Amino acid sequence: MAIGRVWLLVAKGDATMDDTAEKNKGKIAEDRHDSGNVVRVSADPPNISAAERSEKVNKLAGAIMHAMRKHGEVHIRAFGMPASYKAFKACIVARTIGTSNGYEIWYAPYFISATMGASERTGIGILAVASGAPRQS
Repeated sequence: MAIGRVWLLVAKGDATMDDTAEKNKGKIAEDRHDSGNVVRVSADPPNISAAERSEKVNKLAGAIMHAMRKHGEVHIRAFGMPASYKAFKACIVARTIGTSNGYEIWYAPYFISATMGASERTGIGILAVASGAPRQS
């Protein structure tokens, strides 16, 4: 399966990932920030070792899985190429972890924009939806 190319039906009524991604396209709602289901990804410093970089990706994947266990879905936000690459690698690791724990995870990427300082920046958002295993309360 190619991430970002295949759109699957979500086990939430008749909505598809296309519908969910379109509904959330371009939104950075403050209420989502307070709910704990938004993971913000930052780029790693350029001078860290490959082992440290891999450890940070694994920690990010753990944070994604924790948010999915708690909320059933998570919005992952990244600005810039290094942060976006890290986010996609963490999504792959999270999917592997989730599959071994009974979750089926789907991703829907979308564009986001935010004002940082005096400039408007465009980044990527990834909606990750989990089904299969029960949510924690």
